[in-house]
Amino acid sequence: YYLETFDAAASLERNIIDALLARRGKLADEPRYLLASEAPGTPRFHSIMQAIADGCTQTSAIKQRVTGGMCAKDVSWYLHRLIGLRIVRAEKSMDASARERDRRYVLDDPLIAFWFRFVRPALSAIRLGRGEQVYRTRIMPRLSDYMGDAFEEICRKHVRMHAEEFLPTTVAGGVGDDVGKIWAADYDIDVAAVLLDGSAIYGECKWRNQLMGADVLAHLVDSANRTRFGAEAEQRHFLLFSKSGFAEDLIEEAARDPNLHLLNPESLVRSPPELVPTAAPAIP
Repeated sequence: YYLETFDAAASLERNIIDALLARRGKLADEPRYLLASEAPGTPRFHSIMQAIADGCTQTSAIKQRVTGGMCAKDVSWYLHRLIGLRIVRAEKSMDASARERDRRYVLDDPLIAFWFRFVRPALSAIRLGRGEQVYRTRIMPRLSDYMGDAFEEICRKHVRMHAEEFLPTTVAGGVGDDVGKIWAADYDIDVAAVLLDGSAIYGECKWRNQLMGADVLAHLVDSANRTRFGAEAEQRHFLLFSKSGFAEDLIEEAARDPNLHLLNPESLVRSPPELVPTAAPAIP
């Protein structure tokens, strides 16, 4: 339904304005309608979801941010309800032990994540018919930063669905925890998983307007050496996802190393997906 509201022949800007920033846009109030039909206490849900959209991803930060007299127990209940509705997802680092309780909460529905990040804070201006100004001043300057996190999730889903098309086999693990990410105090790994043959995979995602170079690979290898995830694996694969393609040094390294895989947005949407065989074209 969401996709059907967009015009494939129109620009991204035009689609966002018409569907989300117009007073009568088909998706302008969709998250509110969805929550109102699925759960009582919509204002409290909104407070929690707005906190997550603004970067409060841990329970303690969410509790400090929300208003309305909610106690810690209330916040936990609402988070649990949102997880049950598949609107919020609780993540743990893939190298965390079963006893570790460090979790991050993210908005799991892409439309809702975008709406709370950009639309809800500007509802007054939108209702006055100033959607185009909202896009130019609030969304366009921040869209690339927003896409950084979104691109990571796209890449993880791509590995979950298509790993066997460019790796020896598919990913192992249960549904929802087979592909994830790793974080520590001083490093992060955007994509992490174990294949059915026991191989470990580590990935880095960059949504930026410059070619990815060999320095990114070196950083990823260093991070992989520091985590306990995949420490027992006999083979390791390194996946690099880049919006704008790859520098020549990295392409040459991939030609020598069969365990290094380069993917850009163009290769992600091919059917079946293909690795970047030569210098990847810059993608605007």
